[in-house]
Amino acid sequence: MSASVISRRRRSAGRLATRVGAFACAVSVLVGCGASIAAIDLQSAIDDANAAVQRAAVSASGAQEYALAQRLLEEAARQQDGGDAWASYYLAVRAAYTADLAAVVARDETARRELGRLRQDALEARLRAAQLAAETSDTRRVIAETIQARAEADAVASRQEADRANDHSTQIDRDARVAIEKGKAEAELAKAQFLMGLAADADAATHDADGFGRAQSVLAEAKALLSSGDYGAARLRAIEAHRAADDTRLTARAKRGSQETRTTDTRLKEAVDAAGALGAASAAVDRARDAEAAAHAPVEFAEATNALAKAEQAHAAGSYPEASRLAAAAGEAAARAIIAGEGAQERDSTARRREEQEAMVKDAVLRVRRSGDSLDALTLRLSPTDLKTARTYADLAEAALADENLDLAVVNADRAHGLMDQVERRATDAKAVEADLVEKAKDLKNTQAFTARRGVVLRVSGDMFDVGKTELRRDAYPAVAKVAAALRSAVDAYSIVVEGHTDKSGDADANVKLSQQRAAAFMKLLTQYLGAPNADVKSVGYGARQLIAGVPVADPRNRRIEIVVLTRKSL
Repeated sequence: MSASVISRRRRSAGRLATRVGAFACAVSVLVGCGASIAAIDLQSAIDDANAAVQRAAVSASGAQEYALAQRLLEEAARQQDGGDAWASYYLAVRAAYTADLAAVVARDETARRELGRLRQDALEARLRAAQLAAETSDTRRVIAETIQARAEADAVASRQEADRANDHSTQIDRDARVAIEKGKAEAELAKAQFLMGLAADADAATHDADGFGRAQSVLAEAKALLSSGDYGAARLRAIEAHRAADDTRLTARAKRGSQETRTTDTRLKEAVDAAGALGAASAAVDRARDAEAAAHAPVEFAEATNALAKAEQAHAAGSYPEASRLAAAAGEAAARAIIAGEGAQERDSTARRREEQEAMVKDAVLRVRRSGDSLDALTLRLSPTDLKTARTYADLAEAALADENLDLAVVNADRAHGLMDQVERRATDAKAVEADLVEKAKDLKNTQAFTARRGVVLRVSGDMFDVGKTELRRDAYPAVAKVAAALRSAVDAYSIVVEGHTDKSGDADANVKLSQQRAAAFMKLLTQYLGAPNADVKSVGYGARQLIAGVPVADPRNRRIEIVVLTRKSL
């Protein structure tokens, strides 16, 4: 056997001996620290085991010991995930030892194969020597015999070295088995000591003196057996000790619990009463908050919230009677705050209602005053009498508002609004061309058509543009083509304005610019689809200046394109 092979086997045997020593030391540390293992020590043991298994995979992947090492490492990881630190630590150390043992066994097998090869080489040398003896002179025969002798000497030396290595490996295996038995006994002893500590915490010496004494006795026997080297018996006694410790712990807890039952019922009732009082006080404070008591009754509201906070603290600290008292005080203060807040709300509501009525009157007056500029020629011609009467009602409403006769002002404003609505409805009914266009637009998807003082409006909604972009999306092209088809029959008689609108989110100037660019992009594509070079089509952007009535200012529905069809001549 070559010197390098022998050296490697000696180093492997040395590492295995060191691993056994580390395993015994690790188990001793486990016992010395009780039932807890530091997280860094546990992770270090698992990392060492993982490295040992990876090293063994190079030469011993097919060995039984390697498979066992893998299973031990997997079980150590599961125990770590399950929170059983001492069991995980013990399995990790055992996995590292088993992996090193597998490597030693694999190298021993390699050495045996090397010895067999050397023996075969010696036999071949012998045969070659015989051939040379028959074929050559005495000198060659002497050389062949010399070669044979050297080969046989090397074979004997290799066999002796292999036997010594095998004997050393056997001794290491015996020592490892002893260390494993000792580690198992020490692990069970650590568990028993941990459970004895829990039994002591449960005052088992008082509530179950016999059981506690027996557990102590068995634990002492287990320690004595461990010290004497009888590890198997020590492990069995340690198992019996931790079972006895767990039994006395449970018995002590049961006996101690029966003594505490009488006070538990009283505490439970106090806790329930305090929780109910806290719930009522919290609801009262919420009502006060809804009534805006913080603004209209700040002293009472602050008193209520402070008392509620203190009541919650007392409840959390277990002072249930004090929590109930403070919760009651919080409820009383909240009730006073509610009365003050609701009264202020009622006054505010009356003031808002008056403001709304005044705004309605002013709106009616303004609507009539602007009718000459806002209504088209057709509407003005259709309803001259109604427009004159509406102006009279507007004058009366304005005069009544100046005299602070709000009721009379509201009556006349309603009449003015009614007449103006009637004027506009009459004009709408008269616009047959616009109605025909609206009918055609009904079949258009995501398009709302209606008539207004400015003409017929086709409101196109949907996601035609990406956020912040001014180019029409490709999937919006079909919708533009259908709008163009609906407008094509009227393009020679009407002018068309494409309006861009946004909601009120973002910068106002930026919204105007964005709406202008989007309207221009829509107009460009619409003109292409119309196919009428002389069509009068323009675009304009209003940003958020013309929000949809009744729709919140930030609602996505305000982001739209409106196509307004205006007559070129009087009807």
